[in-house]
Amino acid sequence: LFCLTNEHPTWSVYGFAMNAYDVKDPESPILFSDVSSDLAAIKQHSDITYQEWVQRMLAKQG
Repeated sequence: LFCLTNEHPTWSVYGFAMNAYDVKDPESPILFSDVSSDLAAIKQHSDITYQEWVQRMLAKQG
C-alpha cells in the first residue's frame, strides 16, 4: 500500500492509513489526524497524479 516517491513522500503515510480512509468520501474519518492536511495539499497540487494513484489503490483492493 506504500507509494513512496521523492516528489510525494506523504503518500506513504496515506497508503498506510488507507484502511481507515474512504477515498470516495473526502470527509471520511482517518486514523492519523495530521494526515488530512497532507491529503488536502496532495489533492490541491497534484490532482491528476493523485487520482491516478487512487485508482491504482482501488484496483489493488478490488
